[in-house]
Amino acid sequence: MKKAFSISGSTRFGGLIGKGIAHSLSPLIHNSSAEILGIDSVYLAFDLAEAPPPSFFETMLKGNCYGFNVTVPYKESIANVITGGSSEPLSTVNTLFLKGNQWEATSTDADGFAAGLLEIDRTFADFSAVILLGYGGAAKALLAKVKRDLPMLPVFVLKRSAVSLEESRVFADVNFRAFDNETLQSTIQDHPNALLIQCSSAPLRGDDLARFIPSLALLKGAFVDLVYGSPSILLSESEKRGIPCQDGIPMLIHQALLSQKLWWGQSASFSDMKTAIARQR
Repeated sequence: MKKAFSISGSTRFGGLIGKGIAHSLSPLIHNSSAEILGIDSVYLAFDLAEAPPPSFFETMLKGNCYGFNVTVPYKESIANVITGGSSEPLSTVNTLFLKGNQWEATSTDADGFAAGLLEIDRTFADFSAVILLGYGGAAKALLAKVKRDLPMLPVFVLKRSAVSLEESRVFADVNFRAFDNETLQSTIQDHPNALLIQCSSAPLRGDDLARFIPSLALLKGAFVDLVYGSPSILLSESEKRGIPCQDGIPMLIHQALLSQKLWWGQSASFSDMKTAIARQR
């Protein structure tokens, strides 16, 4: 049953930690979910100029906080701060939750992406390769999932910067290539039934990635742009060409619902969150 939204002395809080996150739909999703589920909580945006130090989380641990989501550019730095509960070191995190008297960290990005992909009736196994255009946001979580679940599936990452020694070690069987249209064209030509994922934050910085449009003529698989609100022009071009495609909303909702289960032991429904987002837009 829905409750009238209010904040009291017993209201618990959580939020999104990131930088430049005024556009985020996460507060809408989690506050709407809490209202639907009758949970006395509020979800806030922690728009921080610098990554929070360990003392921030120690303070939050002593307060009435239930957890956090983490977004760019702090997914990796916070993974180095919060290590509780991990069977192995995490390179990137997007969710912090409480277990007993300590913080635990995980990433719901990859499972959220896989669930979102089902909205266009696809799974990773339906493709001959995975191509990541850019290396931002959830890219590392997606790489880890693909290499764990489908180790024989070819994976390509087109990135602007040089490959670091750490990347070469962790993702030794991933093909890192140049971030340009010629490279994307040749990669899709070799793997036309690929899943192309736009992972960069370029559209949020005013770069619509129009230079990559010619490569879409070769794509027979599917396209996903992880940016929502202002995705690259590649999304509309994919729609025009009849390529199965979606923006970052399905992944955002599904990873959010997975976070809620860690915080609250339950979650709202995907359809309710789609409706809440549609109403705001």
